[in-house]
Amino acid sequence: MAVSVLRCEPCIAENKRCDETDGGWVYSQPLTLWRVFVDDECIATEALPFSSDDSDIELRADKCFPYFGEGHTYISARHHNNQIWWFGFHNLLPLDDSLPTTRLIIFDVQQYVRAIQQAQNEPEQPNLPNELLSDEIQDFLKRAYPKDAELPLYRYPDHPTDPLGRKLHSGVWEAINNNQLHLCDPPQSAVEVRVGLDMRDFAECVWQVGRVGDEVALFFEAEPHLPLWVSGFASAFRQEMFLDTD
Repeated sequence: MAVSVLRCEPCIAENKRCDETDGGWVYSQPLTLWRVFVDDECIATEALPFSSDDSDIELRADKCFPYFGEGHTYISARHHNNQIWWFGFHNLLPLDDSLPTTRLIIFDVQQYVRAIQQAQNEPEQPNLPNELLSDEIQDFLKRAYPKDAELPLYRYPDHPTDPLGRKLHSGVWEAINNNQLHLCDPPQSAVEVRVGLDMRDFAECVWQVGRVGDEVALFFEAEPHLPLWVSGFASAFRQEMFLDTD
């Protein structure tokens, strides 16, 4: 599982023209915003400063009205185990194109908190954002899953009644939509399933699959990428005899 590195650099924003704004409140005092880097990639040049416990972050502030909800590019931050997860979407407000809805960024908790402390230039309590919930995972999968049922070209391991993988592909998509998904612990053993997709840039679903009690859990390595064990896929794998590992 790839873990990214966060860096935040405070900078003074140019907002002298704000006092020329007609009507409403304006903010013409010197304003400090953040440049935000992920693995040395600058993903924001005018982010509203945030704390380690913020569950919603604004990456493009309104320099004349620098308060949360007045800018653009919102992401959701969540805590899971020893990691912070950033989702490239906000479930209330729209994004621009800088963070696609299928993008997922994962940070180490300690590095994340340390980077924010350094940007604030003062210590802060290392509180964390909200815990990652199963319905948020489901929402992400609905956005990221390759939904077109005509895409599958083959599957591995082979299955005599589903040589192209279209039944399995559709079954997983149906399970994602049935409101029965749950975060779960890893199974004792797993097998790898691949489904090739007919896309302009060829892609391949790569899933680790295993039994967790009476359920089937998936670890999504690619198409979509969601490196967590999620249960609720028994209906999609009902005919997959290779999962009988007892």
